[in-house]
Amino acid sequence: MAAEVDPQNVTYPFAGLDEWELAKWLSTTGQKLTTIIQDNVPVWTGKWITLPEAPLDRQLLLYRNPVECLEWLEANPDFSGDKDYVPYKEYLNKDHTDRCYSEMASGEFWNDTQAKFPEDITINPYLLTTDSTHLTKFSGDKKVKLLLIASGHMRKKIRAKPSSRAWLPCGMLPEGKFSKLEFKSPAEAKLLPGILARRLYHLCMRYILQPLILYTTIPKEMVDSEGLLGGSNTCKSQSGSDILSDIHSIRRKFPDAETWKFAMEAKNIGLNGVEEPWWINFPETDICKAVCPDVLHGLHKAFKDHCATWNTNIVSKLELDARFRRLPKWPGFRHFTSGACKGKKGTINHFNIPKLHTRWHYPEFIRHFGATDNFSTETPEHYHIEYAKKAYKGVSKRDYAEQMVWWLDQQEKVKYFDRYLTWRLTPSIQEPIQNDEACSPDEQALLDQVPLPITVYEAKLAKKPKYAKQNIRNIAEKFMISYEALVSALKEYEDLGTHVSGPGWHMTRTDQLPEYYNWLDIWTLIRITLPILDDIHDQIEKQILRAVLQLNPILEYLIWNPRLSRVSVQLDKTKSNAHPKHLAYVEWFHLNPIDQDTNMFSVKKLYDDKGNRKGGIIEVEDIVQPCPLSPKFGQKAANLDPIGIQITGENCIENVETFWINSFHTKSTYQTVF
Repeated sequence: MAAEVDPQNVTYPFAGLDEWELAKWLSTTGQKLTTIIQDNVPVWTGKWITLPEAPLDRQLLLYRNPVECLEWLEANPDFSGDKDYVPYKEYLNKDHTDRCYSEMASGEFWNDTQAKFPEDITINPYLLTTDSTHLTKFSGDKKVKLLLIASGHMRKKIRAKPSSRAWLPCGMLPEGKFSKLEFKSPAEAKLLPGILARRLYHLCMRYILQPLILYTTIPKEMVDSEGLLGGSNTCKSQSGSDILSDIHSIRRKFPDAETWKFAMEAKNIGLNGVEEPWWINFPETDICKAVCPDVLHGLHKAFKDHCATWNTNIVSKLELDARFRRLPKWPGFRHFTSGACKGKKGTINHFNIPKLHTRWHYPEFIRHFGATDNFSTETPEHYHIEYAKKAYKGVSKRDYAEQMVWWLDQQEKVKYFDRYLTWRLTPSIQEPIQNDEACSPDEQALLDQVPLPITVYEAKLAKKPKYAKQNIRNIAEKFMISYEALVSALKEYEDLGTHVSGPGWHMTRTDQLPEYYNWLDIWTLIRITLPILDDIHDQIEKQILRAVLQLNPILEYLIWNPRLSRVSVQLDKTKSNAHPKHLAYVEWFHLNPIDQDTNMFSVKKLYDDKGNRKGGIIEVEDIVQPCPLSPKFGQKAANLDPIGIQITGENCIENVETFWINSFHTKSTYQTVF
């Protein structure tokens, strides 16, 4: 039974935290939640849709009011401080000649559109995404097509986190199965269901998005995350009249054409056969600009479908697989031990490929809407798990769509009520509200720096070592390091009294190491925070560097330290009897000039007079990031193999002499090494 209304009880309608925790547990374990949370989460509605071409096939549309969804996202306190309400322009220099595009508010679209409205009104450039996902794993053909909505006010780092729930499910569209439809010809039986499915999609979208039409011209007041009431408006851009004009011209030319005839005529001029697209009631929307190119499908998939296939055809599957097998293994990345070429060999005689052509339009969309991760489908793809697959798993398989909506509604109420309690019961520090138009100190620092500085973070180690109290000889044997080289590096470190030792330094060696080197604690992994160039826009990423026994793991990583590549290094000549800081032993490479053809650096192993690898001691705090190495192949991958040795991912670093620094490995290496 619900508790009585009590202004002091923040857990209402529950009597207290204990009762709420029990209710939350029941809901997450599949039990029925008897206490209903009265919340203003947007309500789901159902509607049966019937196409005139298929009157016997009813389709169930489940949806929520998109305006209420935007209001809910706008008022969510979780997003407080991570929104932009005013457009702006960013530059990388003081002369304002080098433009930077990051958040959606920095794009031309928001800046140009906002200029059409009074200063007390801000536009709300909402984002929509739809995609189908399978619900059944091994058998059956059950699918669901989710429509997700997000607000462009939220910054892209928030929209990119699935755990933030910045994308809200706004509709569950029917897949469009027409089992009772009769066809006049085999061609109709093959193509007409797809045409009707597209028409059904646009009809459902018109129903769902109908409430937004009113606010294309009339402002809508919304409460923001801080509880303040403000004005908001939807996007207002140019018109998509060209496509509508072509559709109307077909209908005028063939006034009595049935769906099949109309679709065939539309196909001849590059249209998909839909006579009334969902955006027909949004005359100020240019659909050609609203549908953005997608990095996930437009670039990654284009590379896989075309560029990778062309390279495979050029060098052959056997040769490409041989090279993949010889690449060094890298923590967190898949290694293709059996090769990666499993696709069929394809042949084309033209380059008229839409995915390749789309790349010319990316600059236009970046200028309009900011960086490409503002309109990437990578995060919405993950929501298929949260909003579809988990929901399907939590309900019975009969009339699953209606039950999935009920399950989503219950989970949302529980989740947001739990966040509300966390917010109410956690003390907060009130900060003064800054003027949105003012430039923050961080932003001013960004504008004043050319080039942007690299921010370096301290490395983290476990509290306890992997191996305690090891002598130097045991360490050399465990990690297959030359004992003489390790001792020499330690002596060199002590002589210099600085952060680095290595080739090019000439000094007098001490005869004996200090006593604190007799027994050493050994850590086999460290956690580092990768350097970032842009403190304002880049997200912090962490990576673990591991050392593996019997593999000479030091060779897996080339330490790239921008601070050590400058003109001079300050040397500390002072001596101390205190135990030194955490140290790391590295083996050195010779860095060659950048290759003009590949824009990549190459490195070669360094050896001493006795044929041992040259090594040195650095302090752990000097480790900035790892640089992945790829072997320099000749014409054939087999030419890389020494006599009697087959190069694999396990022994590549040990047996290959020259490497490329793979600056294209991750975003971090591309920004700092390229």
